[in-house]
Amino acid sequence: MNSRTRLTRLAQRQDGQILPWFALLLILFSGFTAFVVDAGRGIIAYHMLQESCDAAAMAGVQLMSDTTQSSSAVIGQATLYSSVPGNRNANSSFLPNATMLSGYPKVYCSSTGINNGVPCVAAGGGSNAITVAQTVTLPTIFGGIIGIPRLTLSAASSALMAGAAAQKYNIAIVLDTTASMASQILVGARVAVNRRRQKFNVLCWECRHCSRDCSRARLRVRVRPAPHSME
Repeated sequence: MNSRTRLTRLAQRQDGQILPWFALLLILFSGFTAFVVDAGRGIIAYHMLQESCDAAAMAGVQLMSDTTQSSSAVIGQATLYSSVPGNRNANSSFLPNATMLSGYPKVYCSSTGINNGVPCVAAGGGSNAITVAQTVTLPTIFGGIIGIPRLTLSAASSALMAGAAAQKYNIAIVLDTTASMASQILVGARVAVNRRRQKFNVLCWECRHCSRDCSRARLRVRVRPAPHSME
């Protein structure tokens, strides 16, 4: 048997043809798994990081309402409620190595706050706002198979001191005293009630929805022609 015949037989054999397909689909399924597990974990971690930024900014700006507090005290209060390990919103499962971005928490004087009536009088007399920004790097579980060994997430939150000036509004009030706003169904009518027989004789000049509304109330109604004058 020559080499050409062997190659022909090998080319005609179908044993093990599933193996290359399995290798190809394994990479595809690994990508789907990485998307579901690692991307889902990243979304949860991002929301947790954002919530801790919000909490830290609110804690810092709340302390800024006491104008006797220094900027370092405000920054320390904001850091206390961050996700940095050792603080109150730390999470070793989803935010294992969260850190503050360089220069944050930042206490500053916001021009937007000044325009809305919030003076820069806090944290040493020159601030009215605070911004907290954090970042975290998450190692992936299956993402390394498709070349994504880690996810880097960042979040930030800003808060402005309370005390904005009240805005003035012009409000127009319209009073409608016409008959269209009246609560009576019968317009221009005189009703005589016979209490002993529990009958209602309705003398109408104008009657709107009279029969329907009275039948709902189970009252006996007789509408007479309108007289020429009404007392």
